[in-house]
Parts: sequence; C-alpha cells; structure tokens
Amino acid sequence: MASAEFPEILAPAGSLEAVEAAVNSGADAVYLGQKSFSARASAANFDAEELSRAVSLCHRCGVKVYQAVNTIVFDSEFAALKECVRTACDAGVDALIVQDLGVAALLREWAPEMPLHASTQMSVTSLSGVLQAARLGFKRAVLARELTLEEIGVIAQASPIELEVFVHGALCMSVSGQCTLSAMIGSRSANRGGCAQPCRLPFSVDGSGSADLSLKDLSALEDLEALAKLGISSFKIEGRMKRPEYVGAAVRAVYQKLRGGEPDLQTLRAVFSRSGFTNGYLENRRDLAMFGSRTKEDAAAAQGVLKRLAAENKTVLQRIPLRMELVLSEGKPAVLSAEDGRGNRVEVNGPAAARAENRPTDEARAKAALEKLGGTPYYLEGFSFHGEGTPILPASALNALRREAVSQLDERRSAPEKQPFYEKDPPVCGEFPKGGCKLRPRFSRFEQMAAFPMEEPDCFYLPLEEVLRNREDLFPHREGLILELPRVRYDETKLVRQMEEATKAGFLRAGIQNIGQFGLAERFGLISHGMFGLNLVNSYAAAEAARLGAADITVSFEMKLAQASRLRSPVPVGLTLYGRLPLMIFRNCPLKARQGCGGCKGRFLTDRLGNRFPVQCDSEMAELFNCVPLLLSDKQADTRFADFGLLYFTGETAEECAAVWECYQAGGKPSGGFTRGLSYRGVE
Repeated sequence: MASAEFPEILAPAGSLEAVEAAVNSGADAVYLGQKSFSARASAANFDAEELSRAVSLCHRCGVKVYQAVNTIVFDSEFAALKECVRTACDAGVDALIVQDLGVAALLREWAPEMPLHASTQMSVTSLSGVLQAARLGFKRAVLARELTLEEIGVIAQASPIELEVFVHGALCMSVSGQCTLSAMIGSRSANRGGCAQPCRLPFSVDGSGSADLSLKDLSALEDLEALAKLGISSFKIEGRMKRPEYVGAAVRAVYQKLRGGEPDLQTLRAVFSRSGFTNGYLENRRDLAMFGSRTKEDAAAAQGVLKRLAAENKTVLQRIPLRMELVLSEGKPAVLSAEDGRGNRVEVNGPAAARAENRPTDEARAKAALEKLGGTPYYLEGFSFHGEGTPILPASALNALRREAVSQLDERRSAPEKQPFYEKDPPVCGEFPKGGCKLRPRFSRFEQMAAFPMEEPDCFYLPLEEVLRNREDLFPHREGLILELPRVRYDETKLVRQMEEATKAGFLRAGIQNIGQFGLAERFGLISHGMFGLNLVNSYAAAEAARLGAADITVSFEMKLAQASRLRSPVPVGLTLYGRLPLMIFRNCPLKARQGCGGCKGRFLTDRLGNRFPVQCDSEMAELFNCVPLLLSDKQADTRFADFGLLYFTGETAEECAAVWECYQAGGKPSGGFTRGLSYRGVE
C-alpha cells in the first residue's frame, strides 16, 4: 500500500525477477500481464502459476498487483479473455487495466467487484475523458503522457476518480492508443501489444536518416513534489520489457526522491536511457531537446552498473510495521504474539521459561532478539513485555519464536484473496450491419468540396474548425454534415466554445474521436457518430458505443474485412475504404522542432527506404499519414456487407476527391501506388 504521505509508486514487471526487484526497491504496486491480452506482448509475462506466485509475493510485502488487460479484443477471442479474467480473479489481483470499451463492459459482468483502471491506451487526454471513464465505472484513469503540469492540475481538481501519471520510462511519439504505424508497416499492432517500435528507426525531416520520431525517455524526478501537491494518486514507471535491474533502479530513484533523498542519476541514466532524459511535456517545453535515440554509448554504460544493481535488488525493504508482545513466566510456555496492523495477528508458543539464577530475560534482552527482522519485509514498531518472576529463555528460543511468528504472518498475508467471478455471458445484441455500403466522404478542407457532387452522399464529415470558418456556405448541408471533432485535445476550453458556437449556428451532428467527446456531444444536444479513433473492433464495444449515444460507428481499420463482416451492432457499421490513413498523432511535432512551424503544407518525413509520409497539423496536434493511400474501389464485393464506407480525404485537391468518388461509384481498378491496408492481412 502507498503511504498516506506519498503517492503510490507503481512499477512495471515483465517477469518474476522484475516483481522481486520492484518490491525490494520500494514499489507500492506493480503492473503486469498474462501471456495474452497485454499491451506488452514481447515481455515474458505470466502464466497462471507465475501470476499466483507474483501476487503472493507482493501481498506478503503489502504491495498491490494490477493486471493489464489493455488490448483491443476481437469477437473470436472472448472465450480466451474470459479464462484470462478468471485466472486474475483466482490469483487475487487488485485491479485490471483496460483499453477496450467492450472488454470493460464484459468485466462489469464477469468481475463486478474488480476495480478497473482506464489504460493510457484509452487516450484519456482531458477532463472530459476522465469524467467519461468515471461514468463507465473506472476507479482510476491513466493520463496521457503529453499533458503539462498545469493541464494535469485542471483535471485533478475536478476528477471524481484516482489519477495515475507516468514519471519515468519510454515516451511514445504518438498519443497512446492512436498509433497504427507498426500495424500498417508490419501488422504488429500497438493496440494489440505487438508494437515493433518502427518509430525508433530513421524517419527524418530532411532525408538525412535521422530518427526524428524517437523521443528521449521521461524522467520526472524533479516534478514529483508538484505532482503530489496536485493530488495524483499513482506515479507510474514504464518498462515491462526492461530487465529487473532497470526496474529496481527506477523504483529506488522515485522512492528516494519522494523521501527527500538525492537519487543516483548517473546510475539511472546508465541502466537505460536514450541520450539522456526529458520532462519536456510536463514543463511545457516541447522542442528539439526532447528527441533522442539509443546509442552504442548508452548500451555500453549499462554493463558497468548491472551487477551492482542486481545485488541491490536482492535486499529486502523492511516496510511493514509489527507490534509484538512477549509473555514469559517461570515454568510456563513462552507466548509471542505479533500483529501487522491490517487484521493479521498470530500467536506462537515456545518452551517453558526457566528460573534465572542471576540474569533473567528482561524486556531489553527480549527486544534485542525479536527485532532482528532483516531479510523480511517487517520491522518492529512496538514491543511489550510481560514477565512473571525471574524467567529466562535462551536467545535461540527467542529467535525460533520470532521466525515462527514471521512465517505464520507471511502465510496469512500471502494467501490468495480471490475476487468473485461470475459465469455471465451477456448476449451479443444488434442487427447491423445490414449492408449496402453507402459512401461517405470525409474532407479535411472546405475547398475539397468544390468539384464534388454534394447531392449524392447522405452524410459527410468536415473538421469542426473548417465548418465554423465556412458556416454560411455549409448551412444548406447541415442535415448531413457531421462536425468532425479533433482527435486529441488537452485543454478543451476552446473546443467547448467552438461546439457551442456550432450548435447555435444550427449544426446537428458530431464525429466522436475519443470517449470524452460522447459527454461533450450530449451536453450540446448533438447526434454522435463514432469514428475510428475509438478503436472499436468487437460487438460488445459496438454496443457500448451505442449505449453512450453513437448513432453509427466506423470500426477500426486494424480489423480485417472478414472480422468486420461478423460484427454485430445495435447501430449501423462503417468501414474506412479510402485514404492516406493516419499513423500517428503527436504533440511535439518533429517538423516544428527541427525547421519551425510552416503550416505543414507539403511537408513530409522520409523513412530509410525513401518513402515520404505526409504530416498535417491543426494548430494544436500534428498527424503523420501513410505514404500511399488505402484503395478498395475494386473490392466492393468484399465490403458491401457494411452499412457505409468512409472515403477519408486528407491532402487531395478538389478534383482528386471527385475522381476518387467516381472511381468508387464505378468500382474501378486503382492505379498508381496504393495499399490494401490491413483489410486482408490484419494484425497480430
């Protein structure tokens, strides 16, 4: 348990050795994953027996265990997911970390007493996201890593649930939960725990081969006090794929800093860094200094500290206070009781005390023997002694009493406290998709509509800011116009003002990109349309989106067409059929960091093969798009099961948009460079 004086220190654990390192170094909780459904599939992870051992070890030492079930899950996997959750309940884990809306809905049925934490993969970037997580039953939300201290403070002041913030470890370039780069390049989905980290490879602004999508690791040691004052409940360390020496070093650094010490920053950097550390997001300094790569010198530095850190990880931290009472009477068995303050009390008997001739066992001698608790997680906080006559008990007998009391306490504290699990399989409801696949265009700019047959689609999408800039021209189309809300906002003050303005202007619909926007749309009476940023890939998630107000949904483009065709939904289901698909969305734009802000028109990142990936920004966030468009115009036999199909226009001219529309209407064959995306190959 975290001390009432300090926030919880939450440590990563990809193996039992890492669990031990975390516990011995001062972690109040660890987070880990089973072999499946964990967003770090490349870590060793835990089978049922290992999970039980990890929970027992942690609970013996007063440390909580949170299990990550934070991947998106397909319908075909729910039977396996159910067994995963059953195993977690049997082992007695203390909470589950969740990304998928459908998984969260099922967990409320299977394990209603299990606390749920909203994973960073759920893209909780704002107060509206936290409030929605609370309405969904989450007890805690893991905030996005791009937030500033000031923005975190605003959220914390109004949050009805616990908040968790990353304070050390790797920084993803993209907002978590919104990165498809690894999936598109090699079918290894970050949303499925299989990220291959292609962002650490050369993606350069100037074609030089530099790794301009690679950020330094976060180290927020200097911000811990400020975060604690804001009311953050948990300080999270990233690194389930890191070695135990890293885990121990990072935990000790946070533990020492919270208690007024000065951590060994040289060792912390040596065990793992990418050319040093950054706290740029927290301090609102998003610049070139945040970027860095893992060098040969970084790797070599680790070899000099691993042996020492491994030894430090074996030293057990004495963190649990014990109160002991010893009763000694001449000719009667010695009685030692011990309690840990958490309802665990044991009483053990020893040999009868003899009558002392000259030096009886007094309180000082007894305490000296009983407080020798090294190598255990206990320390003697209080001791009382009751002696009758002049009793004497050998030190060996006192030591034996102490060892037996500790053993019994260990057994009680480490016994599994199973969470209730219910054999509920709620029915999959929904009659959609019904088919027909009506086409819907999504424009990024109003000008793209100039050559478009706007009388043909029944619905179309346009970013909210574009709508407000061109409201008079767009008003005749308001019945079918869906205001595309921004995928990510941290401070939503401006967004709320714009939504109010659009509502007063008579617009009716909103494209929802994250969970918090359902509440915002409801607040302004807008009809919600779920978009692909919600990562909807299963029937239960579709039902949850509908329950939250979605009139229809566009499923994730990480789904194969065959998987999407088997989806059942209470509302119409759409597919993305065309477009340079977004691969990342980031707050610290590498183009701006290296060359200054140029409006992102005609600007690219170039990979090691010479492919050019367009970058566009909306003044607050920048997006990286695929180097070639998704084209499925000749595959309509495979897509007609859907209720609608999204043509996702980004940098095209008005004439190009109209040409794509005509191609899809005619079922024409694609030309030039293109991709089928993940429509057939899917993701791991």
